Amino acid sequence: MPLVWRLADMAPATGGCHYDRGCGKFTAMCGACPEL
Repeated sequence: MPLVWRLADMAPATGGCHYDRGCGKFTAMCGACPEL
């Protein structure tokens, strides 16, 4: 049976950042999130 993994947000790919929106801070260290 094939498995389908649907990503509801970006957290699995970014390590916790749910929506990057072009910020890119998740690559070094998140801080001062423009979404909060």
